[in-house]
Order: sequence, then structure tokens, then C-alpha cells
Amino acid sequence: GLHDFPETIAYDRRVAQERLVTRIILHEHYQVDPTFVPYDQRPPKKLIETDEDAALLVGPEVPSLQPDPFTIDIGREWYELSNYPMVWGMYATKRDRATDETIEALIASGEAADENRDIWVQAQETTASLNEFYREDLRTGLDKLAIASLTEFRKYLFYYDVTEDIPDLPFVYLDEEEEEDESLNH
Repeated sequence: GLHDFPETIAYDRRVAQERLVTRIILHEHYQVDPTFVPYDQRPPKKLIETDEDAALLVGPEVPSLQPDPFTIDIGREWYELSNYPMVWGMYATKRDRATDETIEALIASGEAADENRDIWVQAQETTASLNEFYREDLRTGLDKLAIASLTEFRKYLFYYDVTEDIPDLPFVYLDEEEEEDESLNH
């Protein structure tokens, strides 16, 4: 039934953030604390075939797998918990380690992702709702909502004993307008 939550969840060890967010969501929204069972380098299709009660599926091929009708969209659940979009990935480097070439390549990649989004979405085999998400809601920049989401995530990392304190996260902006906005706020 709808409230028969799994006692065990198979996951690929490489998806540590997704496992942690799933743990937080299941505890905060549903008051359940299943055991996460790690597997090494298992693609989503193979995770479904394990003996665990459920599987944490991550990757672009997941929608085409057509998993059970009862699924939880962890990104949507995070939004409902925090009121911010989930930041699933970002580039980070130690201070003064990024070269001009690296920075320019990252900026070019972000611009290319935005410019070619429609072409990429058309090439994917997705559901209508996922297609709409890719076109309308997928964010490729580090904006104020992303920073707010990361700030909220840091709090949960502390509350769930992942970190010993809530560390500051200094951001360096690549966009000159963002830099100016931030300098006015300090």
C-alpha cells in the first residue's frame, strides 16, 4: 500500500549525496528510517533486480526503466521540505587553484548547456513531465536559490551528524554582475 515503506533500499555507493538526501526525506516527511544497502558500480537496472525492498535509482536512463508506479522524486521532495530546488552538482576548487582556461571552459560549458537545451531534450526518451522539467526548471547556474538550497542542506548535514559544525561556504562568482551584487550586500 501507499504507506508500506521499504525496510531496505539498494543503492550504488557512487551516489552518496542522493542516498543522504533520500535518508533525510524519508525521515523528515514519512518518519521512516530504512537500511541503505550499498552495491558497487551497479547501474539502475541491476539495482532493481536486487533482493532489497526498494532501489535508489539515479541517472538519465531511469525514466526509460519504468520503475514501479510507487516512486518518490527525491528532488521534488527536497523542494517540498526546504522550499528550494536541490543542487545536485556543482564545480568546486580550492582557492587560487582554478586557471583562466578552466574557468573559461566552465563558463563555455554552462552557456552551451543553456543554448542547446532544446536540442538535448528532444534527443531524450523521457516522460512529458520530465521533458517539461528539463526545458523549464533545470537550472545550470549558481543563483540565489541554489545558494539558499546549499545553505539549508548544510544545516541538515549537521543535524544528521555528517559534519561536526555548519561550515561557511564562500562562493566566488564567475559572472561580473553577480560579483557586483554580492559586493553591495556586504
